[in-house]
Amino acid sequence: MRRRLGIIYFILFVSFVLNDAYGQTCIFLGTGDGASWSDGNNWSCGSQPSVTDIIVIPIGMNVTHNADINYTGTNITIYGSLDLGDKKLKLKGASSTLTIASTGSLTAKELAFESSSVGTIESGATVVVKDFKTKNTSTVDIDAACITVTNKVENKDAASMTSSSGSGCIDFTGTNYTNSSSGGIFGCTSATQADCFSAGGSGSSDKIFNGSTGTSWNTAANWTPSGVPDPTTENVTIPEGLTVVYDKNGNLEFKNATVFTICGTIITGEAHLHMKDNSHIELCPTAVFSGHEIKLQDQATGNIPDGAAVEVEQIEVKGTGVFTIDACVTVTEELKNKDDGTILGGGCIDYQGPDNKFENSGTGGIFNCVEVNVGDCELGPSLLPVEMTSFEAEIVNNEIIVNWETLSEINNSHFEVWLGSDIGGFNLVKTVDGAGSSSEIIEYSTSFKPELSGVMYVRLRQVDFNGDYVDSRVLALNYSPDYSIEAITLYPNPSRNSIGFTNLKNEEDYQVSIYSIAGDLINSASINAMANKIDISKIESGSYIVRVSDSLLNQSSVRLFKI
Repeated sequence: MRRRLGIIYFILFVSFVLNDAYGQTCIFLGTGDGASWSDGNNWSCGSQPSVTDIIVIPIGMNVTHNADINYTGTNITIYGSLDLGDKKLKLKGASSTLTIASTGSLTAKELAFESSSVGTIESGATVVVKDFKTKNTSTVDIDAACITVTNKVENKDAASMTSSSGSGCIDFTGTNYTNSSSGGIFGCTSATQADCFSAGGSGSSDKIFNGSTGTSWNTAANWTPSGVPDPTTENVTIPEGLTVVYDKNGNLEFKNATVFTICGTIITGEAHLHMKDNSHIELCPTAVFSGHEIKLQDQATGNIPDGAAVEVEQIEVKGTGVFTIDACVTVTEELKNKDDGTILGGGCIDYQGPDNKFENSGTGGIFNCVEVNVGDCELGPSLLPVEMTSFEAEIVNNEIIVNWETLSEINNSHFEVWLGSDIGGFNLVKTVDGAGSSSEIIEYSTSFKPELSGVMYVRLRQVDFNGDYVDSRVLALNYSPDYSIEAITLYPNPSRNSIGFTNLKNEEDYQVSIYSIAGDLINSASINAMANKIDISKIESGSYIVRVSDSLLNQSSVRLFKI
């Protein structure tokens, strides 16, 4: 069984400190007034970061700032969210870097890179700005699909906007356009906006499934904006909680660097899914894919993260396609990796087809195996020791409650709950006996009260009787040991369908109001410790203020990013 390491951010932090190019390391802890960048009490370094510091915003931290950030020689990493409102974020100098992680989000008036500064926007990141600028010799690697730019795109001098994965996208809805750099925008060097933002990875439009009339792909009303998608020119997204049945004649084909994002469920039936010409398929951990074939070719890429459920008859990677698989997927009939294709990752393939339908002639191999016979490649176990259907953590009455559910168990000795933080590694806090072997649904739950406060990371480890183990994904919570209205936080953030609230007191009712940035009331609801979630699927994407009030009229406000 493969052992998977959890996400331990403090190791990254220590490695950064060793870089003499930067000053001190400042981690946002939210221990002062909770969200303000300018409050020194909110930072591990004891003061607002300087222009040469290493700056980290952890998962679950939502930071606001009412002034421009204009730094030279700094290193900024955003795992949580940073909201600058109508202010700017500008970096200068060769040692200035900005990384917006896959869990991160940025909202600002302007994002600008100058004088050899470097930016990385990872797949899954959320970025909404009015102006996006690169100049001098700065470079930005954009793998998010898509970042939103509403007013200006400016690429000058010898700067460049690139996408190393080929899946990056800029949803540019403005008309203020300058592209005079030889580096170009995703390889496009035209000074005419329509040439670079007509289709594909640098400016394709998006179609998001809304399911207003059911599950049909071929119904125009089921898409926002209305109309059946054209995946050769449009990015397509299936949100979490929605199911799509592909009922259009012919195969489903993406090309021209379009992106197919699946967070819900898609059933393609007998249709083939073909990813061509730098297109990209991105599954969320909540995704379910059932169909005939997934084929990647012509420099197409794909990513199946741990947690996603995929069962298909055929998988084929050819040309220079690259398929990253970190889940265990089921392939029932045919598995082929050809030409310069590559299948990699920490997952496994439960291949059930005949030997003569297996081909591994691609130079990149399958999970590093380049053997031609299926029996000579370790594709992973055909049956998972424990099949887990859910894993959640929340804060109720000052305790962290961890719940999970298994569909089946084989040779399962026990589960371990590990707790980590940004200032230390993971530690074992709870052990729960497993069922050994079972084919029934089993629900598990345990709780504990941490000794520390701040951002906590919860990880579940499943251990076999022979000592082998596998780690779950990592969940982040903002924990406060003492109840207070100010300690109430929401999760996940950003969110697409629903939000939950932590640090709610037992036997207390709360009123939640959601306001637009302009102050208009968008939605309101009542919650308590047992019923602590609100549906936000009908709210438009954007930034909102969520206000929580208790029975004594104490109030707490949290910024929400709806995607």
